[in-house]
Formats: sequence, structure tokens, C-alpha cells
Amino acid sequence: MIFRQYERKLLSFLYKTLGDKKAAEDALQETFVQLCKNADKIGDPDSVATKNYIYRIAENKAIDSLRKKNRTEAVTNPYDENVITMIGELESRRITASAPLGEWIGECLQELSRDDQDILVLKYGLEWDDIGIAKFYGISHDAVRQRLSRARRRTAAIIEEKRKEGLEI
Repeated sequence: MIFRQYERKLLSFLYKTLGDKKAAEDALQETFVQLCKNADKIGDPDSVATKNYIYRIAENKAIDSLRKKNRTEAVTNPYDENVITMIGELESRRITASAPLGEWIGECLQELSRDDQDILVLKYGLEWDDIGIAKFYGISHDAVRQRLSRARRRTAAIIEEKRKEGLEI
């Protein structure tokens, strides 16, 4: 009776939450499995308490599904932190070698934090767009723009410092 009463509503709720039909169906199944295990905790199927209980279980199953998806993507993502660092080192060498300012720019870039180097290499070395960088880091487009802006300012400060030290460009 509970399955018939809540199946469509829960499936719709889970689909809106997860954005994936298969994941929503899996979470729905897991929800009803847990409800069967805890059938003694279910009272009147039409009560607000029962409805809240069922939706709380569905929400927890959706959260579990999202966490599992994020862990899987982190493991299977070919651009993990070590790969980005290696790409960054290779690309910064390539950029340095091809830049008219040569080693001087490379030295300036080496003074940046690894995070600043990585985001600059993704943007200018590998020519990723801001949206791709945002997806990679799991942050918003605005956050990418802010990080790039800060990295450019830090780079400019290092260059200015070297100029004040009297180093020739």
C-alpha cells in the first residue's frame, strides 16, 4: 500500500534531487528496502509523520547516491591532483621555453603556490575555459574567475618585486 501511494511522488522527488533517472530508480529501491526493514516504525500511511519518515529516508538515500557518485568520479577522474601537478610542471617548462622572456618568467611562476601554478597552467597553458576549470575543481564559474584574478595579481606582484630588485626582463 505504501509503495503504491508513494512510488511516483518519491521517484519524482529523487529525480529532481539527483538529476539522473537510473540513480533515482536505484535510490527509490533502496528507500523501499529500508522501509521494509523498518516496517515496525511505520504507522498510518496517510499521516504526516509517516510521510516525513519516508521522505527523510529517500533524501538520505539520494545523499548517499551523490556521495558515492562523487567518490567514484574522484577515483576515475584522469585529472587528479598528481596528474595536474605533473601537467603543470611539463606545461610551465613548455611555456617557459616558448616565451620570449624565457627563464625569467619561469622563475617568477615557480615562486607561486602550486594551486596558483595549476590554475594558470590550466587556463593559459592547456587553454581550458573557465567552465571546464570550474567543473574540474567542483567550484562555481565565479570562483574560478576569482582564483585566476588572484593568481594573476600574485604573479604581477612577483614580477614587480623582481623589477625593484633590479633584475632585467
